[in-house]
Amino acid sequence: MARHPLRRRLLRGALLAFVVLLLAAGGALTLLHRRAARELVRRERDLAALIAGSRTASREAEARLASGRHDLAIALSSRLVGELLGRFAGYEQLTRRGNRFRITRIDTRFRDGYAEVSARADFDWRLGLYHGPIAVRYLAFSRAAPDGACALYFRVASVRTLARWPLFNRLLAPILTLRMQKSLQIADLRLPAGMAAPARSRPVRRSLAGGRVEIVVPPRTWSFGRRRVRALATPEWVGLVVESAGAAPQPPRPAVRPPGSAPRRRSDLRLAVRGTLLADLLEQAVAPREDVRLSIPRLPRVWSRPSRLLGAELPSAVDLADFGGYLDVTRCRLDVRQGRMTLHAAMTGECDGVLEGTLYGVGFSAPIRVRPALEAELPLALVERAGGVGFAVGGSGLQIPYEVETTVLRRQLRFRAELPLGAGELMREINLPSLVARVVPVPARVERGRVLAVRGWPVRLAWRVEVPDDLAGFLELEAALRDAR
Repeated sequence: MARHPLRRRLLRGALLAFVVLLLAAGGALTLLHRRAARELVRRERDLAALIAGSRTASREAEARLASGRHDLAIALSSRLVGELLGRFAGYEQLTRRGNRFRITRIDTRFRDGYAEVSARADFDWRLGLYHGPIAVRYLAFSRAAPDGACALYFRVASVRTLARWPLFNRLLAPILTLRMQKSLQIADLRLPAGMAAPARSRPVRRSLAGGRVEIVVPPRTWSFGRRRVRALATPEWVGLVVESAGAAPQPPRPAVRPPGSAPRRRSDLRLAVRGTLLADLLEQAVAPREDVRLSIPRLPRVWSRPSRLLGAELPSAVDLADFGGYLDVTRCRLDVRQGRMTLHAAMTGECDGVLEGTLYGVGFSAPIRVRPALEAELPLALVERAGGVGFAVGGSGLQIPYEVETTVLRRQLRFRAELPLGAGELMREINLPSLVARVVPVPARVERGRVLAVRGWPVRLAWRVEVPDDLAGFLELEAALRDAR
């Protein structure tokens, strides 16, 4: 009989301990809720300041466009950017704290100064407090990457849990939003247009002339210099405007028509580059002393001549072996006249090799050193390549001459020959990179800050190009998105 009162006391004690723990957990959760709510208020103020700054920068960019006081303008339509952002559906991320997140649906609306990206996602909180669907609202802002590319960066504005219990939602929403703002940032997304070149490009290796010539183009560096970049973000367009470095002459009309103006035809991408900026970038690209290194294992019969000695015909022919050295573009000047672009180039070099052959039937081998030189005017054009746009240098028929002078078998041997590759082929290798990316890499899976998988989105555009009358004008490109798959 004594056991029942003891059992009841133990049950009451356990119940009391459970109530105390429950109250403590509720108090802790309430305290976390209040702290998170206070910090979210502060973050909302920071986000409002960011929006205001972006709107101001965008209006200044529009003013620059209207006045023509810029050297480069990039404008991508909200349709194109929306298609790109839609590729984030299926994006998966494991945060540094072990939370899992997967976007299932994306909807984008473009505002004055920013884009609002609404995402539906599945979220798994590692503490087990929540597992289910959530609604996340991101704000995306336009900015210039360090190399001049146009990119979007993201901020988490709000998170709403979609569980069935309203009280549970109200308690968890601020805490969950704060956790995600701290640890669930999406990496910057590079947009497909710009004059972006890596700060230091990779060396290029190619085989030319049917494999007889190997060339290596060393890494290159170029930059926009000290030009201020302003972000452009309107309900119709997203992009960048690069201010003129000095008192650049104003064109008779703005290069990229300000957002809101009626285009001549529907376009998804507008890009304008002042001719003087193109000329400056070309000069930077050929600044190194060695623009191209070449290696030629053998060139057969670079010189031959029928010879007779004492009435007998003796063979006389020369091959060039182990020929190599460098070529340097000493001058590279861009000229624009009446809608045509021309590249005025001067090239010198220093190479050595071995002459091998027969002279009057006697074999010989003699080392030589030559200095090729060339001055040429090469046509320069913008061409479409698989939906992207890049420079094309003509004049492939212009060969690079060199002169040989040496003594063989006590006889003076002099002749003039040409390298079996055209100036256009070499200049094409030292040209600036494409203006527009053909494929945009979209992150697909991220774990603890590392991008493990990328999904490429091919950008297929139909282009129209206008060349200015002189260097003070703008090279204009417009394109329409023709395939978003």
